[in-house]
Amino acid sequence: MRSFNQTLTLAALLFLFTGSKAQEISTEKITVPADIAKEMPRVNSNFVLKLNKGIAEGELSPLLIWMHGGGGSTEVQGQNWPGSEKHFRFISEKYPLSVLFPQAVGRGWDGASMEVLIEYVLENYPIDPNRVYLAGGSMGGAGTWLVANHNPDLFAALVPCMGGGLNRKEILGTVDFGRLAPLPSWSFCGGVDEVTPIDYPLEIDSILHSLGGNPKLTIYEDMGHGGPAQKAWENEELYDWLLSQERKE
Repeated sequence: MRSFNQTLTLAALLFLFTGSKAQEISTEKITVPADIAKEMPRVNSNFVLKLNKGIAEGELSPLLIWMHGGGGSTEVQGQNWPGSEKHFRFISEKYPLSVLFPQAVGRGWDGASMEVLIEYVLENYPIDPNRVYLAGGSMGGAGTWLVANHNPDLFAALVPCMGGGLNRKEILGTVDFGRLAPLPSWSFCGGVDEVTPIDYPLEIDSILHSLGGNPKLTIYEDMGHGGPAQKAWENEELYDWLLSQERKE
């Protein structure tokens, strides 16, 4: 049973419009209780949730989870916005999405710790468990595959951007792409990216197709590392695609 009896810190309240309907958005900086934090040692107990509260009473919001790249590990959440938030300032103005910004502890993203955090959010906020979308950039892009590999049943779709932060051997040696092939995914990368060479996402795309998947891949031919994430989230087609995905039982 979900519990909504938490005291929430309201950092911002905006009245935004989608068509003729006002969307009430709040940004909350939240700390996971100590007993739960012990179960997620690889994820910071502080996280940021941009919660769409414009949904009708009794309804649930889709959730986009954005996992930062390597630079985000040095930020202090609870005091400052994650640097990744710059990509998503406008999301709730136009789309019925809540956005979760976790923070990794150390290098790389850990599926077990992320599962604990996601379950906590699902238990305590009006989030639709069938419409949880996992995304990330650079280290977070690689983490998208790694976290989904831990428990694919948590997610309705994946959006890895510039999936670096780990080398090819670590990703391909760790992830069982046979489990992930049925999951809708849309990857974004740069054609001249020297941090995540184009060969990496092309190889993953080929593997998923060979296993019966139907992944989408967008390559920005003249972009290096970093740019594809910003470009991706400016693409309205991505949101239409994302919001059409639901987790299959």
